[in-house]
Amino acid sequence: MSELAMADESTNGVYCDDGSGTGRLVHEYAEEDYDLADIHRCFGLGRLETAGGRRALSLDGKEIRRLKAMADAESFDHPEDFILMCLDIFRFASPLGPGPHRFIEHLR
Repeated sequence: MSELAMADESTNGVYCDDGSGTGRLVHEYAEEDYDLADIHRCFGLGRLETAGGRRALSLDGKEIRRLKAMADAESFDHPEDFILMCLDIFRFASPLGPGPHRFIEHLR
């Protein structure tokens, strides 16, 4: 997945392989100051990597479930859009199975 083709190169956000080798937009970045690596920094979840020159975060199924629980429990301690990103990742990855799933940050 290191050469993942993004479905929409014009949108800044978090992408993940939709199973076809195309990066599907999981979360569009808002104006608040947060990014994909904050999941690892704030919650200690996942493994930070680089994929095709982009920042990436790999999460397995257990980490994705913990991400949801931590986002719910700490929703008042972090920017709203950061919490929305965590929940978007959970919603996207939950039906895909145990993973690991690699989420890739795309910035223009």
